Amino acid sequence: ATWPVAAGLLHEYGRVLRDVREDYDGAEAYFSRALEFAPEHPRLLVDAANLARSHGRDLERAAALYRRALAASPNWSEPAVLLGILLSDDMEDVDAGEAQFRAVLEREPENGWALACLASLLRAHRDAPDQTEDLFRRALAAGYRLAWLRAEFVAVLVETRKDAERAEEQIRLGLEEAPED
Repeated sequence: ATWPVAAGLLHEYGRVLRDVREDYDGAEAYFSRALEFAPEHPRLLVDAANLARSHGRDLERAAALYRRALAASPNWSEPAVLLGILLSDDMEDVDAGEAQFRAVLEREPENGWALACLASLLRAHRDAPDQTEDLFRRALAAGYRLAWLRAEFVAVLVETRKDAERAEEQIRLGLEEAPED
């Protein structure tokens, strides 16, 4: 999506304030000004939502901004997954978070991030070891390889399967992929 130059500059300065100066109030002010010029720009909405979510600043505003980003760009998975994380983890609405992850997977069945988030949610909140294991396996196969994902998958293999051999294999693979993580 294109946007006016002023919105782009205000957005970039907001990022400088957020990411370099750690001036979150200043960043929020610049994101808000940028939104005056480009009120439905998906990237700007997601960045503003991420800032509103950070440090528990304003979860309701974050949810509203993620929803606006989704309305502006319905096939973009980032705001949908972030909304799912916000709902399930920060706002403790597990059902709504799960629905967000599943909606992404309806459009993109091999979205590693959505697979990993749904698997993690199921592990924590549902008694669905077969589905949880399948989701972890699919996330890893999709190339979503973060150390925490392997660790969560190992926990499923140990807790629900009592499968030391497969758990050890996942640990070995994780250490090979990210020895410093």
